[in-house]
Amino acid sequence: MINSNVLNVIECELDKKTNTVLGKYGLYTIEAKLNFKRVHNGIVNGRVYELSVFSGGSRIIHYDCGWKQGNNYINLIQRIVTELEKIQPSKIQRLKKLVTPWK
Repeated sequence: MINSNVLNVIECELDKKTNTVLGKYGLYTIEAKLNFKRVHNGIVNGRVYELSVFSGGSRIIHYDCGWKQGNNYINLIQRIVTELEKIQPSKIQRLKKLVTPWK
């Protein structure tokens, strides 16, 4: 059984040119841009410097080097960012070759 509260790496795709990660977290669709080094304008000075979270086709969270929308979803944001921070680019690239992207 898949834990719906864990970002499923098998359902992630990495665009190597833009470091954009597309994925799913439970019922949410995630689009994030990562810098594989920590950056001062990332969420909590981390590697995630852009984040959009969609629910039912509507964007509920948007961060682009600063909060644009949805910063009141702090519990959800913390869980998603924690999982995104664990992503290693080599692991996603390897998995990308093995699976069909969900998008």
